[in-house]
Amino acid sequence: MIEELKDVIAQWTKQAQEREKLGIPPLPLTEREVMVMARALLDAGLDQTLFQWDGQSTTADALLYLLDNHVPPGVYPASKAKA
Repeated sequence: MIEELKDVIAQWTKQAQEREKLGIPPLPLTEREVMVMARALLDAGLDQTLFQWDGQSTTADALLYLLDNHVPPGVYPASKAKA
């Protein structure tokens, strides 16, 4: 699961940074990304130094930030996965 989380984080971070250079916001999280992040948050052994984003100091805080701010509202698959 950790390798899958690292892969999701790397891919999302890359596209977010590329889009930032163009002056546009990152893409919303996909259903798969939401599911991987949610599973990681349930893991008591989650490495809290694995990922930081937008001022969040721990991996859990960064993942929660992304889930709160980068999942589209409504009936999108990612929204259903978040619910």
